[in-house]
Amino acid sequence: MRAAIAEAFTPQAFRAGQVLLRQGDADARVLVLAAGQADVLRSIDARGGSMLLGRLEPGALVGVDAFAGAARTASIVATTAGWVHVMTRDAFERLPRRRGLPGSR
Repeated sequence: MRAAIAEAFTPQAFRAGQVLLRQGDADARVLVLAAGQADVLRSIDARGGSMLLGRLEPGALVGVDAFAGAARTASIVATTAGWVHVMTRDAFERLPRRRGLPGSR
């Protein structure tokens, strides 16, 4: 099972300033920050103002709510270059299920 989960993630490089996830989008991706740093920002007005909600370090898991179908509540913007592991909803759906676990087939 661990090998299948690891294979479901795809590594993806990013550069400083790149938007990794955008507030309001409904894309179904989960990211694990592997290297680099990023800020969690929420838009607060129509002129582009935003509020810093937090800073992400390697090991952070982001995007879980949108992975379940909700719109993103904040943007994730890289503050340094680095890379993430990305899992799509489709990749998650293809994972083998263990018998007896909720959601198993």
